Amino acid sequence: MKRLCVLLVIASFNLMGADAILFKFKVGTDAFAQWKNAGRRGSISQLQTVIGNHASSPFVREALITMLKKNKKENILSASHPLERIAILHIESDIPNTKAIRMIASLPFVEYAEFLPTHALIQQPDDSLYGYQYYPAMIGADSAWVYYDQQNNKDSLIIGIVDTGVDPLHEDLSYVMYMNPGETGIDSIGNNKSANGIDDDRNGFIDDWQGWDFASGIDPVKGDNRAVPGHLHGTHVAGIACAISNNKKGIAGIARNHRILPVKVGLDDSDAVNVTGGYEGMLYAAMMGADIINCSWGSPTSSIAEQEIVNEVLQFGSVIIGGAGNDQSDMAFYPASYRGVVSVAAIGPDTLKAGYSNAHGTVDISAPGSFIYSTVLDNGYGYSSGTSMASPIVAGVAALVKSLNPTRSNEQIAGILKSSAVDISAKNPLYALGLGSGMIQAYAAISMNQPRYVEITQTEFSEINPNGMFTPGEQVELSVVVHNLLEDVDSCTLIIHSEDVKYPVTILNDTIVLGQLKASTIYAIAEKVQCILPQSSPFNHRIVLRLDIQSGSKRIGRGFAELIINPTYRTMIANDMHLTVTSQGHIGYNDYPTNMQGIGITFPPNDQSVLFESGFIVGTSAEQLSNGIRDISGDEQERSFYIRSSVEVASPGQKAEAESYAQFADSARAIDAGVSVEHRIYQFDKEGIDSTVFITYDIKNERNSRMDSLHAGMFFDWDIGPSGQNNICSFEMDEGYAHCFSTVDSTLPHIGITLLNDVPIQFHAIDNDGRSNGFSIYDGFSRNEKWFALSGGISRALSRSTDVSMIMGGGPFGLDPGARQQIAFAIVAGSTKSELNNAILNARSVAKQKGIASGFTWNVLPEKSRLIDIVISQDEMIRIDFELSKQEMVEFAIYSVQGHVLYTLPSKPYDAGQYAGTFMSFKGIPSGVYFVRMSTGSAHDALPFILIR
Repeated sequence: MKRLCVLLVIASFNLMGADAILFKFKVGTDAFAQWKNAGRRGSISQLQTVIGNHASSPFVREALITMLKKNKKENILSASHPLERIAILHIESDIPNTKAIRMIASLPFVEYAEFLPTHALIQQPDDSLYGYQYYPAMIGADSAWVYYDQQNNKDSLIIGIVDTGVDPLHEDLSYVMYMNPGETGIDSIGNNKSANGIDDDRNGFIDDWQGWDFASGIDPVKGDNRAVPGHLHGTHVAGIACAISNNKKGIAGIARNHRILPVKVGLDDSDAVNVTGGYEGMLYAAMMGADIINCSWGSPTSSIAEQEIVNEVLQFGSVIIGGAGNDQSDMAFYPASYRGVVSVAAIGPDTLKAGYSNAHGTVDISAPGSFIYSTVLDNGYGYSSGTSMASPIVAGVAALVKSLNPTRSNEQIAGILKSSAVDISAKNPLYALGLGSGMIQAYAAISMNQPRYVEITQTEFSEINPNGMFTPGEQVELSVVVHNLLEDVDSCTLIIHSEDVKYPVTILNDTIVLGQLKASTIYAIAEKVQCILPQSSPFNHRIVLRLDIQSGSKRIGRGFAELIINPTYRTMIANDMHLTVTSQGHIGYNDYPTNMQGIGITFPPNDQSVLFESGFIVGTSAEQLSNGIRDISGDEQERSFYIRSSVEVASPGQKAEAESYAQFADSARAIDAGVSVEHRIYQFDKEGIDSTVFITYDIKNERNSRMDSLHAGMFFDWDIGPSGQNNICSFEMDEGYAHCFSTVDSTLPHIGITLLNDVPIQFHAIDNDGRSNGFSIYDGFSRNEKWFALSGGISRALSRSTDVSMIMGGGPFGLDPGARQQIAFAIVAGSTKSELNNAILNARSVAKQKGIASGFTWNVLPEKSRLIDIVISQDEMIRIDFELSKQEMVEFAIYSVQGHVLYTLPSKPYDAGQYAGTFMSFKGIPSGVYFVRMSTGSAHDALPFILIR
């Protein structure tokens, strides 16, 4: 017998590779039928034009789908099973996953699209040994075994260990290993069914006599029937739950000799930590009859598809137990945090939360997890720590309870575990909400009469005076729904606690009498909890209320309600163009690339946003540029700005039906523009401008020196229509505005953006994939690319029909220290180009009439290139205003009356149009008469100026 000491801590990597996307086909679609006919693999033709080259595979393999239909007695030739319609996509192009998911999700045949989470184990060795099995006595298992052995009617259960495989030859496990009766014994021709190469039990898995390997190195597609380690993790977990009792060897498992179904989801490599096919393994275990399923692995990333599989597993009656994770964090961890799964946190021998364990409101119960002695490979034993170890302790107790209560449902078994737990919040005051109902108690769980537990199944905050956001000092209501899982409750009350000491919530009715609750009944509590939010709080502050259900002196239910208050974004819905505005100049969303905070830009009743990302950009060069749009990686936004005043919305406002106001600034670092900004948005609900928003940025120079070439603008990544493909961005030269529209669906809106100040226009249309002339922003957006698009005039007037973006702005401006310059825009929508033209003209007129901006007049392109004016300014500079009839290279020079060249500006390209604010130095020139000469490839012009010193 070998003894080892290892510290195994479950955790996860949020590994979202470039090809890791899940999506689900809608039922009855041609796209699904074609994919199914192709064996649920290969390229999907409907996605080819959206995401380019890709491969697909099923999320749930065919054998499991067949097995699932048979278990449910479904006609295999009938309509598809929901899990059959979930695909894994491996994308070969450089489209960012966040963008690809949004594009796929908007397609008419897609139900949802999301990241494919990747789960893993993390190993950390530790050489210290501390005693042997301290935890059975700690949780009352020794007394529970005595009571259990005295009972006559006990069912023999199967415990599915979905992990890295289990050593079937271990001396303390071999006699409790499950054997599939359909794949053991001798077949009709005298061969052993376990190795005859025939699917004797017709469940879709050949020779699965003792579990299945879903992470097989032998057959990665189908798997194999050798569910042996791999990593020792699964063997250690199995021993905690099910090691043989009273065999004068090794240790005693909590579950008292119930059987182990090994389901291998870890790789064959003994050092490998990744989990592959974990949810398929969970489903297989349920269909093989596992009463309890233990999952000591996970990820902080949730998935709709994974929840769907969990739901299927629960329908088979299995109780799913999972570790709460070892990230030392207040966060959810999956699968433990999915609905219907019992999440287990870890405590030490002193009943204090283990330092490594997560503690979160989704935790259901706690169990010892530190220095747990159990089985390892080669007939060995060793210590391990983690919620990986706490979870099978609870799984073992769940097996004892289920064995004595075979008619109880899985949620009732979970209710009994929580009802019988010992409250440890007094010893863990910082984690009163994070350790569930308390510490598992085996004896109480299997022996208590008339167990009672009321689950808090739903909580929802609502505003009394709705404005779309929960703000400090606001009064709100909390609705609560409860489910009495077990026996009748004669009388009980709901008690509400505010857990935030620094920013407490005032609860006006902190005790609500619920009265009598009938067994197995769901109640929507009629009386709502009345709360006043704290008068002040940090931005995006999470508040949590603890909800206890009390019957007499005993707590029979616990839950929580949480809410984000004082958000740094607001949604404006005063007219037909609904949008979200942030406190740092963004339009659309506050949390690129997730895009969960905000609605984008929508036009009800259609809630599909036409915008993926937008942000403000300002600077004097690529080296001094402040912005909040995607960075060079493409995965994050540059965060040049900090909030001076969080966005607020007034409805009605002083000028419009709704107005927003925010202040932000950069930190004036060497790489920043050195500005502060006042940001306003106006919405009018009047005909002609009811699908228009007005946006102003008032920019202040916060540096101690003059800015001579300041440019400012907005970036927009448009997604008009499904997938955001087949869009065109253009600059309409005849009318002077930016235009984006769908080339394939005429029912979708045309979007226009116009300046509202008379400043030189800057515009650049971007093909996001970069396949035409220009740059790609799928691989990130560099500062050089941003500056080029912001300062090059109308540098690219037309995109391809593809996934598109644009920068629309103005400049250059000259700005003295402390001086201000406004740049203003209108975003308008129309059903046709003609309607858009009229809306643009209306927006320009209203902006000037209402005093929103100084007004903008578009002049049709000049007939000839010429100088317009020369203005002598401060700091030994002259300002040159000019116009060009076409795009040309332009050079400026200062001449004396004798014809001598005194200064020149190097030649650079300009687009056709008017320009104001090109500056030249006249430093060192004495008083006199001079000329500025403009030279282009096709013309020359000159104007005099007089210098008096």
